[in-house]
This record gives sequence, C-alpha cells and structure tokens, in this order.
Amino acid sequence: MPKARLRFTSRTAQQVREDLIAMIPTLAPSWTSHGEDEPGIALVEMLAGVADGLHYYFDKQALETFLPTVRLRHNAMSLSHLVGYRPRRTRAAQGSIKILTTQPLISDVYIPVHTQLMTQAGVGVVLAEEVFLPNGFSGFKIVPAVQGEKRTITAESSGRARVEIVLSDRRPSEQLFDVTTYGQRWVEFRDSQPEDPDNRWYHYQENVDRSISVLFLNELGNVPMAGTPITVSYLVSQDIEIAGATPLQRPDLEPPSGLTAAELENFTLSLERLKYETGLLRGYRNREQVSNLRVSAPVSIKTKNRAVSEADYSLLARQLGGVRNVKMVLSDFYTRQLVAYVLMEDAVEPDQGFLDEVQAFLNARNDLTLDVTSAAAPLQDFFCTVQVMPAAGYTAAAAVYDVREALTQFLRTTAFNFGRTVRKSEIYSVGNGPESVSYIEVTALYWDGDP
Repeated sequence: MPKARLRFTSRTAQQVREDLIAMIPTLAPSWTSHGEDEPGIALVEMLAGVADGLHYYFDKQALETFLPTVRLRHNAMSLSHLVGYRPRRTRAAQGSIKILTTQPLISDVYIPVHTQLMTQAGVGVVLAEEVFLPNGFSGFKIVPAVQGEKRTITAESSGRARVEIVLSDRRPSEQLFDVTTYGQRWVEFRDSQPEDPDNRWYHYQENVDRSISVLFLNELGNVPMAGTPITVSYLVSQDIEIAGATPLQRPDLEPPSGLTAAELENFTLSLERLKYETGLLRGYRNREQVSNLRVSAPVSIKTKNRAVSEADYSLLARQLGGVRNVKMVLSDFYTRQLVAYVLMEDAVEPDQGFLDEVQAFLNARNDLTLDVTSAAAPLQDFFCTVQVMPAAGYTAAAAVYDVREALTQFLRTTAFNFGRTVRKSEIYSVGNGPESVSYIEVTALYWDGDP
C-alpha cells in the first residue's frame, strides 16, 4: 500500500479536511463518492475538527515553553528557575517593635526568634531576631520584626521517591519559611547551585490550583526516611501598614528548665514588667506577577539594558547632600537582591525619609525589576596612606600595582584575624604624574563589626 502523509503545515479544520479527502483515492480506491451526504465524509469532518482542536493545544503549550510568551504562573516560575532567578514571593511588611521595662528585671529573660505577638485588634507581629534581656535590665530595646501570623504544620514522610506536603495557605511570606526534620533545617533547591554534602533540599512549588507544595525528590537530593516527622513553619501576612506605637499583648514564654521555685517566681515577675509596642511596619509586597516574570529573569546581573550599576550609586552620592558614598552589594545571587549601603559624611544614620529617596532613585533606574533595598551602612571605614617610591628599573605603574595587591591582601587577612568580614576594599590613586614623583595610594576598608 502506498504511503500517504498529511502536510505538517495544515493547521485549520478546513485544511485537514482537504488533505484527508485527497488521500482517499490512494488509501481507499473503491471509495469514489465524496459528497457531503456520505457518512464517511462526516467522519472525515469530525476528525478534521479534532485535529483543529489538538493544533490549538499544541500551539498554546509551545507558548508556555518560552519566557516572553508564557501565561501560566507555575510555568513561568519553572522557566525562571532554569536561568537562576527565584521569583519574588509575597513579602510581609517589616519594621521593628520596642520592648520596654516598667521596672528593672530581676531575672534573665530570653525571647526566641519568631516569637508571635498580637495587637489588641488581632494583627500578628513576629520577631525577626532573638532577644536576651539580662537580670537588672532597664529601659527599652528595639528589635526587628515582620507583620504576620506564624503557622506550623507537621507531616510524616512516606520515604518514597517523591514526598509532597500541601500547605493550606496559598501565599506564605518569604521572610519566614523553614522546613526541618528533627531540628535540622532543609534548604530550598534552586538550579545552578553548588553541591550540598548532605543533600537536604526541598522544592517550593506553586501548583496549577495556586496551592503551595513542599516537595522532596529522590533524584534531586535526599528524601526523609519513612516515619520521619517533617515540620514546615511559615508566615501568613496581610496587606496592611502599622504606623507605629501600637500596643502588643504579652507573648506566652516558656520558663527555662531547672529553675527553683524562687527563680521561677522572679522570672514570672520579670515577664510582667515587660511591655511591647510596634514601631513602623511597612513594605508589604504581593508576589511577582507573570507579566513581570517574563522580563525579570536575567541570566546574570550584567545586561545590555540599563540597570542599577556602580555608576548609578556614584551619581546618587553626588546628587544627595550629606552623602559621602553609596556602595552596591549583591547580597543574594538567586534572588538578585541588591543592598545599597549609604555612607554619610557626618556619620549620622540617615532617617527613613532619606532612605526612601535613595530607593526611589535606584528603582527608577532599575530595568531588571530587582529587589533594591536601601539601608544605613553599619560599617566602619579606615584610611591609611602609603607612599610608593619606584626602584631603579621598576616603573611606577608596576610598583603601584604590586603595592595595591599586597596591601589589599594584608587588610583582608587582618580583618579576618579580628573576626570581621570585609565587605568592600578598594585602593585607588589620588595622585597622577610623571614616574619620578611619588604616588600616593589611599585605601578605604569597610567591614562589619564594632570599631
């Protein structure tokens, strides 16, 4: 029997119908009547309609495989992960709370991180750091916090190649999302990340029905053993802003173990001497939409399009009065988060209005929809001057280069020996002239920690 093929360019029902009828003399020579009243032709038209529908779905599926044309969010997230970009999720309002004492404490008080507090109106606030208040403490302490209610679910692993836990809440905030087994944390898996010796990875997945799943896959990391309890803690926030100075209810704190009756009484009295109130909590952000995802997944921070760069920070430092410099730090490769460290001339910490102005400036020049955070720089800067005298037969340029490299390495080693971490080290020439004159090198070393 001779072979007969449909044209792959036939896309509509009419084109498929014509192709099928043209194949009848080859495949069924005895079928000579091709009128519309023929039952066989009715079957041909039905098949042409089915083919038309399949072509529609093929085309729609093809569009879902490219970032510029993707429409479904879970497909856009998968494509974004392929190029190392983690889509921005719901982010709770953040700020601070104030812990005050009505009288000096008569016992040590430890408040764990992620402790839940509530306003009188039922709005939740969660501590972003742990707090330790020693015996005799009096006054107040400012602690970073985020708005939301902490949720915890526990499920038992089946030990199979795929273990899935579905969350009841569809928009957990990204500030708090912990997956643990027996107190050990698991890390969210992302493409193009370095190997983890323990392979304790979980996978954050947004499903078609917009539910959130935590996945453990045998082919991409380890799966908890059968019977292992898996705990998922996350934060559910609201699109609200707290202006500040809102009273909070006292949290339920567990007393330390092993206290005597007298120590337990002192601990209880100390808790009663504490008051809590919110500061300013703002910055709630909805999760990234598909329209933004299509243009928000750069392979790297470098791009031909205009984006936030060192030049933008230098321009900002010149435009805003009182600013000595603004440093750019890429804090997280996967989320593409940039941190702007504002270094003030008078070493006074800038207020929130000033930081808002900084962030507005950077966002206006940010074509990659990066997460730009403006913050006062908690850094110390140190200056030293080195006079470089080139030796005979040794050019000034070579001498400057060697001194720069040696001095940079020395400063980084020194900072490490003092338990500090170098964030930015730069050495630049402040003088330029003939090779016969001295070259002056100035280094500005910024590191974390106390002076």
